[in-house]
Amino acid sequence: ARATGRPAVVVTTSGTAVGNLAPAVMEADQAGVPLLLLTADRPAELRQTGANQTVRQSSLLAPLVRYHADLPCSDPGLSLRAVLSTLDEAVHAARDRRGPVHLNLQFREPLGPAESPVPTPVQAWWSDPRRAPWVQSERTVQAPSPRLRERMAGLSAVQRGLVVVGSLPPTARPAALAFVEALGWPVTCSPDSGLSGGVLGLDSALSDPVLASRLAPETVLWLGGGVVSKRIVTWLREASDTLELIAITERDVRVDPAFRVRERFVVDYDHLPALLATPAAPSEEWLSAWSDLHAVASRVVGSTVSEWTEHAAARAVLARSESVFLGASLPVRLADWVGSGGRPVNIDANRGASGIDGVLATAAGWARHSPGRCRVLLGDLTCLHDQGSLPLLRETGLQAVVLNNLGGSIFGMLPFGEVSGFDRVFRNVHERGLAPIAQAMGLRTATVDSLTALVDALDDAAIDFVEARFDHDATLDAVRTLHTDTCAALRDHWGLT
Repeated sequence: ARATGRPAVVVTTSGTAVGNLAPAVMEADQAGVPLLLLTADRPAELRQTGANQTVRQSSLLAPLVRYHADLPCSDPGLSLRAVLSTLDEAVHAARDRRGPVHLNLQFREPLGPAESPVPTPVQAWWSDPRRAPWVQSERTVQAPSPRLRERMAGLSAVQRGLVVVGSLPPTARPAALAFVEALGWPVTCSPDSGLSGGVLGLDSALSDPVLASRLAPETVLWLGGGVVSKRIVTWLREASDTLELIAITERDVRVDPAFRVRERFVVDYDHLPALLATPAAPSEEWLSAWSDLHAVASRVVGSTVSEWTEHAAARAVLARSESVFLGASLPVRLADWVGSGGRPVNIDANRGASGIDGVLATAAGWARHSPGRCRVLLGDLTCLHDQGSLPLLRETGLQAVVLNNLGGSIFGMLPFGEVSGFDRVFRNVHERGLAPIAQAMGLRTATVDSLTALVDALDDAAIDFVEARFDHDATLDAVRTLHTDTCAALRDHWGLT
């Protein structure tokens, strides 16, 4: 569903199995990913009687789904039309309202396969080669309004405009790319936007107040969902009251973590490229500043990726892959900071709710429908949380690269990293090697602690799982150095003291 935009079907038994769907449903709800959940349940008369594996599950996921229904046990009196109508409504809600739906299905014993014939109406419907949905539901294409056309035409007069591109579904990326290229404004792209060519180094530059002020825009066009960089959100939130922020989304949901959106347009992204009848004309000084930022940041990143650091490892993975699924913690931030060196890469991530649950499982399904050599880049804790999905790597040809710094090193960037008990409570420090776990799952593994060894493992099609080992303190030092060096180089380039 993440890769194609088509609903994926999830089938479970009753009880805690339904509760285990919650993290995926939370992600799908936030990210607008269509899922059709079919959960088995005991008959109504056994509910709240202490019957085994019977819990109150019919509405367990109700706050998170677009539609839910509790279907009764099969009965000759149950109308086939009622079942088909309900099924079609669920599929329509998942597909066109972009999110998860839940059909809870009651069954009475005997639960095993039966020799009784399939009811004639069901058999006739199922065997009909012209079979179609019972209800033909169609989403009306949201065409641009006159107000949106007028607003886009007005962008031609903006001198200091910036496009912020958040997460985008794969189907929307070609139109979004054509739109931002036609607009001609500087663009900063979140890694899970899937767009290449955005400016590198903004997150680093925003750690310096002087640089942040120099790069302040007058108008921001926010396209798509959320972004990885917290600094960008804070920067826009604290910007001058004169800043105008216009949001364009395909789903009618609020995407405004900076609390600055005053206009939101809901429109199919396919319409966007045709909206720019008059090209924008930002000032040359403005374009030059952003070109400088990208050039300087690229030079700083390039000077550091020959060393054994996690951002060097991330750059190596991105530069040698056609498609990469990113873990939601440090890996997606590393991709945001270092990029792929200008090489186009199909990137995705679970950033709707940004959980670490099920990353390997999601990546395996995503890899079935993604082009070229597919990899998943994730952290050690994320891998440990989803180690049961490791066998899926061999099934899908997906290669996993795990950055193991023996805990959540990203939390070391918090301002209270020296408090007593920090490593145990926040970092969740461990001493586990991950390659042996993968080997126990039947995977072919490599453990590396140098850039050369990592590149060799990436180029070896026989290796399913790469464990890259890093020191926690060295990880933090490398990240801080990247940010400070970028700011220092920019200040020097612009002659700032």
